Amino acid sequence: MDIIILLLITLSIYLLPQNKEYLNVKSTSGLRGFLAIGIIFHHLSQWVTSGDEFSNFSYMGTYIVSIFFFLSAYGLYFQNENKKNYLDNFLVKRLSKILVPFFSISLIYMFYRFLNGQLMDLDFFANLFKKGSTIIYNGWFVDIIILMYIFFYVSFKFFKISLFLLLSIQYS
Repeated sequence: MDIIILLLITLSIYLLPQNKEYLNVKSTSGLRGFLAIGIIFHHLSQWVTSGDEFSNFSYMGTYIVSIFFFLSAYGLYFQNENKKNYLDNFLVKRLSKILVPFFSISLIYMFYRFLNGQLMDLDFFANLFKKGSTIIYNGWFVDIIILMYIFFYVSFKFFKISLFLLLSIQYS
């Protein structure tokens, strides 16, 4: 089943219109969409333990997320290089698109936990920071996106040498 899914994805990519600017916003948005579907399959593979439908996707999550982050960082870098004043209100625009939905879902999830009798006292929230976990299962992704936006902004706003690129290379 994995082979069929990968062949369909490959065929879909092959049928996309080709252009000389292969890493432009239009092309990378489509690829990031395919990667998002790959992540969904990765998460399904962790729950579907019988059969071969999603077995190979259980090993692909790290690679898919790495490619997704690379494409996102490349897009930020490209826009910063080609648009004047790109960093004006950068953090407000980017973080508001992430934090508003994240806090909304977190409140809903905390309410759900409360209804199920889970204790959420000060120790609960302190342990989130101590253990590096999040309120939402697999919410680490939001934390990483926020940190990447902050690193990107600081490195391109205040440093001539791109600290963002150096950190990206170091931690990739």
